[in-house]
Amino acid sequence: MIVQVMGRDAGHLALRGGIAGGADVILIPELTPYLSLDVLDGCCHQLLRLQKLGRHFGLLVIAEGVKTQNKEKDPHIADYLLRQIKEYSQILCHEKHEDFCLLKDIDMRTTVLGHLQRSHPPVAWDRLLSTAFGIKAVELIQAENYDHLVVWQKGQVSSEPLSTVTATIKERHQQKICTSPVEKYDCMVKTARSLGIYLGDG
Repeated sequence: MIVQVMGRDAGHLALRGGIAGGADVILIPELTPYLSLDVLDGCCHQLLRLQKLGRHFGLLVIAEGVKTQNKEKDPHIADYLLRQIKEYSQILCHEKHEDFCLLKDIDMRTTVLGHLQRSHPPVAWDRLLSTAFGIKAVELIQAENYDHLVVWQKGQVSSEPLSTVTATIKERHQQKICTSPVEKYDCMVKTARSLGIYLGDG
């Protein structure tokens, strides 16, 4: 199953959701800006490894911000990935890499979660965070700081002037840079690697 997860140009949802959901492959734009042949090769090797372990199922998670092989955005990137894996595994099979012939008949499906991700009732952490945000918002109103945004930074509820936040967002949008990307050495990236999840970057 290939699951396409929203997040625009950031891979936070795909990375954390993929780890929580037991993914075998997670592709996010910060580590896999586009689906190169190396990335496809890695996906095929990971699927083959699972089959050799006796697993007859696998979960691939791809963030919507990952681009095609031509470095273009595709709203149906999961379907694109499925076609590319099928084609690439057939090429490997025809090139006498017989192990990969096992992949050519694999039953693969895609699904796009989209806003379905937002449909679940809140969990305890959602309730705790929103309560803390609400209290901070009331404190800002009492102090007449109407031009501030409540934020979560370094494990704490804080606030930032709207002028600073909007200027940063506008600047990064103009430069076509993600405002808050997954960092290469994020602890969740390390966690995924430690679990043997293929992240497309080597």
